[in-house]
This record gives sequence, C-alpha cells and structure tokens, in this order.
Amino acid sequence: MLRHSLNLWKLSACNLFGINEIRYTKDPDKRSRALGFAILWLVFILMMEGYLIASMLGYVSIGMTDILPIYCYAVTGILILMLTLLKAGNIMFHWNTLETLLSLPLPQSAIVTGRFLSLYTTNLLFTAGVMLPGMIIYGIAAGAGPVAYLVFLIGILFAPLLPLTIATAVSAVIKAVSSRMKYKSLVEAGLMILFTVGILLLSSGSNYENITAETIKNLSLTVVAKLSMLYPPAAWFQKAVIEETLLPLLLLILASLAGFAVMLFLLNRYFLCICNALRATGTKHRVRVTAGEPSSLLMALVKREFRYYFSQSLYMANTAMGLFLMAAASIAVCIIGPDVIEAQLPVSGIVVKALPFLLAMCGCIMSPTSASVSLEGKTRWLTKSLPIPEKTQYDSKLLMALILDLPFYVVSVAVAAIGLSVTGMNLVRLIVIPAVFLVYSAVAGLTANLLFPRFDWENETQVVKQGASTGIAMLFSVVPLLIMGGLFAAAVILFPDGPAADLVFFLTTGVILVATFLLYRAVRNKVLSE
Repeated sequence: MLRHSLNLWKLSACNLFGINEIRYTKDPDKRSRALGFAILWLVFILMMEGYLIASMLGYVSIGMTDILPIYCYAVTGILILMLTLLKAGNIMFHWNTLETLLSLPLPQSAIVTGRFLSLYTTNLLFTAGVMLPGMIIYGIAAGAGPVAYLVFLIGILFAPLLPLTIATAVSAVIKAVSSRMKYKSLVEAGLMILFTVGILLLSSGSNYENITAETIKNLSLTVVAKLSMLYPPAAWFQKAVIEETLLPLLLLILASLAGFAVMLFLLNRYFLCICNALRATGTKHRVRVTAGEPSSLLMALVKREFRYYFSQSLYMANTAMGLFLMAAASIAVCIIGPDVIEAQLPVSGIVVKALPFLLAMCGCIMSPTSASVSLEGKTRWLTKSLPIPEKTQYDSKLLMALILDLPFYVVSVAVAAIGLSVTGMNLVRLIVIPAVFLVYSAVAGLTANLLFPRFDWENETQVVKQGASTGIAMLFSVVPLLIMGGLFAAAVILFPDGPAADLVFFLTTGVILVATFLLYRAVRNKVLSE
C-alpha cells in the first residue's frame, strides 16, 4: 500500500505548480508567463519572510527569545489549518481523477494516502519557510546547541501533520454533512467560512490596553499560556527546543502520527460513501414546466455566472471570505469602540481615517473575476462558439462580482457610519475608498485571468488556490491599496491639521479610477484575450 501511495504522490508532485508542463513545453509564451509568475511569487514570499523575520527580531530585542519556538510552531499550525481547510475536501474527494484510479489495481487506502501526501508536500514547503528563519534567529540569539537545531529540523517535518490532519477531518465532516443536503455547495461554503472565521476569532482574542514593552511581554506570555492549553504540541516543541531534550519531541511525534492514523482509518472507511453522495443530485417529486421569462443577453449571462458560482463550494468560500471579513471588521470596530483602540496609538482619530482602507483590504482579498474565465475549463469553447460578443461575456463576469459585493459593502459602510457617527470627509472616504477598490479589484482580477488563463485543470483547487491569475490579481489589488494607505498615513502624521491628507486621497483615488478605466477598456477592446 505504501509503495502505491508513494507512486501516486510522485505523480502529483510532477504536476505541482505546473512544473512538469513548463519543463517540457515548447511554447515560449508559456515559459515567459511562468517566469513572470515565479518572480511575482518570489516577491510575495520575500515580503512575507521579511514580516516574519522582523516580528521574530522584535521579540529578541525585548528579551523574549524563548518565545520563538512556540511562536513559529503555532503560526504554522494556525495558518495551515485555515488555508488547508478551504481546499482539503476538494483534493481528497475529487471525483474526476478518482474514476481513473479506481479502475487500476490500487487499494483504496493507497489513493487516500497519496492524496493526503500531496497536501502534506505543499504545507511542508510553507512550514519550512516559517520555521527555518526562526531556527536560525533563535539559534544565534540563544546560543543554542546542536540538539536544539535537531529538534527544529525534526519539528519541521511533523509540524504540518497535526493541523493538516485536523483540517482534512473537518473538511471531510463538512463534505459529509453538506452531501446530505439539497444545496451542497452553498452549505459547504457556509460551514467553511464559519469555521475559518471562528479560528480567526479564537486566535485574535485579547484585551486592548496601552501598549508598552512591558505590556507586550505580559500579553505575549498570556498568549503563550493560552496556546499551550489549546495546542499542547506547540508547548511540547518549545520545551524540547529550550531544554534541548528529545522526550517532548517524541511525544509530539507520537501524537501527530496517532491523529493521522485515526483520521486515515475513518476517512478510508467512509471515502467512497462521501464521494458518491457528493456526486448525487436531488430532484423534486413534481416538476412543472412554465413559460420562461425574457431577459436581456447581459442579465442572462449574469444569471449563468451566479448559477456556476453557487455550485462551486471552494470558489465560493475563497471569494466570499474577504467580504465576510469586511462586514465583521466594521462590526468589530463599532463594538470595541475607536477610543479603546486609539488608546494604544500615537495619533488620535486614526481609527475612523484608517477604517476605509481596512474594509477595502478585506474586500480585495480575492475577487470572483480572478478565476471566473479559467473555471469554465474545457467547456470554454461552448461559450466562445455562441454568437455573443466577448465584451458582453466579460461584462457579465464583472457585473456578477459587483452584485455579489454590493450587500456586504452596504452593510459594512452603513454599520461603520452609524456606529461611529462618521461625518464630513471621513464619511466621504468611508463611502468612496471601499467602493473604488471593489470595482478596481474586479477589473484587475479579470485582467489577470485573461493574461494568465488555465483551462486544462482537473480540480478547481488548481485554479482557485494555485492559479497564477488569483495570486497576480491579489498583488494588483493589494499593492496599490498599501501605497495609497501609506501615503495617506504619512500625510495624516506629518500634516495633521492641513489639507494634505485630503489632497492625497483625491489624487490617489483619481489614479485608481484611471487605472480601472484603462484596464476595462483593454478588456473590452480585446487587447487582453485568452
């Protein structure tokens, strides 16, 4: 069984990030696009590594070097749990490739284990990116011996296993529950979002106080104590590194392997039942045929986009997550109160001024347009063969995304405006900035998807979670927002009483609107076409 599982893992590893296709392709355009995508990902990885290293060095500077092991281990576990939850079910229970595998002389357990190993591989790379810098910084700062380095290296191999096991088990339960309901995809996406938001709430709960170095130490110790109680393997790893002993590490390894074995046994037992239930479709006992209602070509395509959107749980959960966070952020700021938050900040009134950028950031995490063209897959030719102008097809995708954004935008802005009693230019910024960036992110997402389409996917995860267009669209949306927010913050801090902040707001908003118009015109005029 293990030999078959490893062979399946090797096959999936060949297609990891499309490496095998890029290696053997003779298309120079594909190679150049892959190179550009790799450079963008490298920039993104360096930015994230820079943030992690800076936070670790901050703990060292205040004399809290011993917190680094549990910090690395806990951050890795929380992020793997959140990110894997949104894709584990689609990879584990994907039917298209399963039909081919079941026809081969392979045991079912080998298929399940092979798919789990493919998830483990990507998460192992992520774990190494987080924990290797932590190992180096801790080793130098604490003057650690060889045993501590050995514990770190072994810990990297096992750190992804337990959160990955939990995420896969939760995803399997969500799939099993949703498979028994009529609206499978909608229920599944809702459960994923609720579980992920719950993790965020649990991991971010803390009391707001005036922040000093002593407060940071006390708060960090409180968080460490809470993590040790909620996630014992992180505490075991910390003890093994600091005391340079292998006994807690052995306990961590046994717990991780035991959880994996139990999950694998249960998953293997109910694997085909869940797969078959997910493929089943429900019908009503009575079917009525009524006259159809006429609608415009554009609205017919918009309805088609919505039907497809609500039929794909992974697509729905990833694109709606940011919108739910936008509404949640607005409500949270009103509940906590700006005075409580500003007590720890050097500038008064900054919460109301920064809130529009926070809402825009949440809303721009992932627009549905960044994957809407690629998700048509091998059926794309059907749409292109119809006598429908391409600009109308693209307009329908943009309109669908904006209609989806609208209720979350209205709720977020209305709650913030009423709850915080926002008036004047603060109200103008609260209304304009999220609206402008929601429109811009939709157009930028469609542009990225037309520049980097992918139609030969076998699993929606390859487009939604691993697609070039989604990562590039995120950069297209987030980087201009960060630049605009940075310029605005600098104007507020340097010229608190002058019109500099308003001037920056109008100028940067104008630039974003012009960029949106140019990208939209390029799309409509077929300058960009897949």
